Amino acid sequence: MIDPLQMLSFANSELLELHDNKHATMVVGCLDFETRQLHYSVAGHLPKPVLMTPGHSQYLTGEGMPLGLTPEATFQRETIALPEAFMLVLISDGVLETIDEVDLIEREKTLLSRISGSLEKLGDLIRRLGLGDVTSTDLTDENLTHGAMRNRELSEPCPFR
Repeated sequence: MIDPLQMLSFANSELLELHDNKHATMVVGCLDFETRQLHYSVAGHLPKPVLMTPGHSQYLTGEGMPLGLTPEATFQRETIALPEAFMLVLISDGVLETIDEVDLIEREKTLLSRISGSLEKLGDLIRRLGLGDVTSTDLTDENLTHGAMRNRELSEPCPFR
């Protein structure tokens, strides 16, 4: 397995080699439960990943261009310490389109306020977002929980530090 920067650089090169003027956004990360850290990189993806802890939710930091725009694209590797209990929520931009706000900044604020609080299962997240029985591939989401927010032990070591 390679680190997030290598993965984004590789994906960027592959997209550019297609010569079809397509671009993509992506978040690549590696959870290291030995050191309780998340190593990740963002390539233009909005909304940014959300780190939820009991009583607090926040967007992760990180900047980067979408993939497939230029061979000179650069990305940053971010590292954050993980608390004992957390949920990492990754949401597609399709969810932002369902929020009736004037601009992107207000949509992101509304999204964060809707998903804040305790979440026990994916259905809770879907209900808070007001998505009902959404099945569109544009409204996919992934989440990962650890600690008290989910009673499951994840112990795969991160391949780099």
